[in-house]
Amino acid sequence: MAPSPWLFNLTRTLLKSRRTPTSPTLTALPRLFSSTSPPLPPSPPEAGLGPTGAGEKPRVVVLGSGWAGCRLMKGIDTSVYDVVCVSPRNHMVFTPLLASTCVGTLEFRSVAEPIARIQPSISRAPGSYFFLARCKAVDIDDHTETSSPEPNFQSVEFVNSEANPMIPFQILDILRMDRKKIEIFERTGWRMVAPPLPQAKETTLPPSQFSLKNAQQAAFNPSSTPCPNEEKTYIRVGKAWLHCETVTDGSNPSNLEPWNFKVSYDKLVIASGAEASTFGIQGVKKHAIFLREVAHAQEIRRKLLLNLMLSDVPGISDAEKSRLLHCVVVGGGPTGVEFSGELSDFIIRDVQQRYSHVKDFIHVTLIEANEILSSFDVRLRQYATNHLTKSGVRLVRGIVKDVQPEKIILNDGTEVPYGLLVWSTGVGPSSFISSLQFPKSPGGRIGVDEWLRVPSAQDVFSIGDCSGFLESTGKPTLPALAQVAERQGKYLAGLLNRIGKAGGGHANSSKDMELGDPFVYKHLGSMASVGRHKALVDLRQSKEAKGLSLAGFVSWFIWRSAYLTRVVSWRNRFYVAINWATTFVFGRDISRL
Repeated sequence: MAPSPWLFNLTRTLLKSRRTPTSPTLTALPRLFSSTSPPLPPSPPEAGLGPTGAGEKPRVVVLGSGWAGCRLMKGIDTSVYDVVCVSPRNHMVFTPLLASTCVGTLEFRSVAEPIARIQPSISRAPGSYFFLARCKAVDIDDHTETSSPEPNFQSVEFVNSEANPMIPFQILDILRMDRKKIEIFERTGWRMVAPPLPQAKETTLPPSQFSLKNAQQAAFNPSSTPCPNEEKTYIRVGKAWLHCETVTDGSNPSNLEPWNFKVSYDKLVIASGAEASTFGIQGVKKHAIFLREVAHAQEIRRKLLLNLMLSDVPGISDAEKSRLLHCVVVGGGPTGVEFSGELSDFIIRDVQQRYSHVKDFIHVTLIEANEILSSFDVRLRQYATNHLTKSGVRLVRGIVKDVQPEKIILNDGTEVPYGLLVWSTGVGPSSFISSLQFPKSPGGRIGVDEWLRVPSAQDVFSIGDCSGFLESTGKPTLPALAQVAERQGKYLAGLLNRIGKAGGGHANSSKDMELGDPFVYKHLGSMASVGRHKALVDLRQSKEAKGLSLAGFVSWFIWRSAYLTRVVSWRNRFYVAINWATTFVFGRDISRL
């Protein structure tokens, strides 16, 4: 059936709003229906992944590919949900073994697990995707409809909650009207509102209930009465969008510029992790190297080997050799201690044999404000201190005040020159997490309840290092550990599977659903390697509790066995085992690639 002439006149009138700053209204719609106008070209579709339609599987969108997000994707039931992952990296990093890659004990691919192997449906299922991108904003609103049998267009108007003078034709996909209903799909803050009648019935609908066809393709009945005045209709169509930006290699000017797109979701899981804490110290981000990604480990390895080779060049003074070969590690947590242990082992076993000309100049300094490994048993801390000291690691207690290109300055004025500076002082909320308008837990993380939900946003969950329990729950904020994130991902995958199988997978369809037992975390213990085939194993559930504590070679064997079994895939387990055997027999690879 051909479109009715009044639609074309309506669209022409809406286009005239380009010249007026005020918000357009539909109070004058009845007088538009009798005249004619030529058809207008349809507005181009906006880039993005639109809402799921009726009969389609609900969509779970996961932000991040760390321990929490990958464990969730591994456990999600893909017969119930479509899975979409948005992350700036297409792999998961097995962080407990990341320090070993910096000195060649392991190869980088041994600790990187592709997302497609963790959740194969991302690369196979029609509705599941992986997007190499960063999420810039989360656009959340309720999806509610209050309606009566017949619409009254004279009582309806378009308003923009953000007072943004957008052009209606640019933001409307549909304006479809008939005797029974009016459907409007909105994108950038506009919504159709009118005061509901006392007898109006309120229902909840996800965005998938609204058509995405262009207005000129909609069929209208010219003989129908489009503007009955007896009763009123109130429709408010909500938003559930993620605004994303692609990740490109900015170092190559020939690469494409990043572009923006949007993704709609039924269930959103924020698992974007945290970023290294710099405590506002100047120069840290510019001169120090963090140890959280494979790219960081690659940069450390290249810098370390470069300094070794430069220090062997004729004409380099002894003072400059000492600076180039001085490796400074800031932070005495498990990451800093394990990297210092790996580095000291590398110096003893490999540098002294292959760089004998400079073996007396290379040394390692570990700087910590308090005690190293503060979460471990006091006897294990003392063991680690003695072992690192015997291995040639200099332990310094102090606070870094300033970081300069070739030296750091401590709070007591001490200047420490360095050739390689590794920063591992813990993590804090990222700028993206801080920008989200969600209630925050102590420390700036996204606040969640006992079921890992964000209470202020329907169908939004948060897990991993970016989330923490709200104070109202009475639970403490959990530490930023891999085992915490993994357990949260496993729990939430089971919870979402139960919700989806009970019919609550689509947006706003699980408000009154029974969720079952809340998330409970039980600490399984901590482990750390200190180099030279020695490690620490602390099986206490908390710092105050009693439990088994081990140190030495047996602990090192337990440490390696435990992490070998925790590697995600059999492929990477094989890689890790082969790398360990190769290093033991032939030594570490010192090629600078």
